[in-house]
Amino acid sequence: MSGKDVFELQTFLNAHGFIVATKGAGSPGHETQYFGLATRAALVRFQRANIKKIFSDGKLSRANGVFGSETYAFVNSLLRTEANTKPAPVPKSVPSVYVFSRVLSYGVSGKDVFELQTFLNAHGFIVAIKGAGSPGHETQYFGPALKAALLKFQQANAAKMFADGNVSNANGVFGPSTRAFVNAQVKAEGKK
Repeated sequence: MSGKDVFELQTFLNAHGFIVATKGAGSPGHETQYFGLATRAALVRFQRANIKKIFSDGKLSRANGVFGSETYAFVNSLLRTEANTKPAPVPKSVPSVYVFSRVLSYGVSGKDVFELQTFLNAHGFIVAIKGAGSPGHETQYFGPALKAALLKFQQANAAKMFADGNVSNANGVFGPSTRAFVNAQVKAEGKK
């Protein structure tokens, strides 16, 4: 397996929370056409998480990182289901002009939470596929779906967001480092 197929598989795995790499090649937004150890490890995690749905015998030993016919069929069924339920993505070319000014964490509410959900959805870190938090249906509540999407965003951008570039700083809290990074990105996009 090589080329565009690997790129699509990495994109799928990253989008579904089975991150190929936290930074550099294979990380969200930096998928490659190379099926290496990181892709295989992410695929094993995906297979283990869906073992009974992929393999009829449900044996954990079958999660081997090989993108065989059973895994292929399951991934395609998920993609078909998502294509039928996923709303049209919010175009990235519509920049938010909001400037964030406070720490946001689980349980808080406000217009800034709505703007954070909008920002993440517009940048491919979808808060929810449908319903509350989904593109066009953002809310003012910081719940578990927003925390998960923010964590993925932080992991994908840790090298640029945190002074030491350490992905372990990603915690799903919209603190000073994340806020400064997002505000700079929003400002840069507003100049386009």
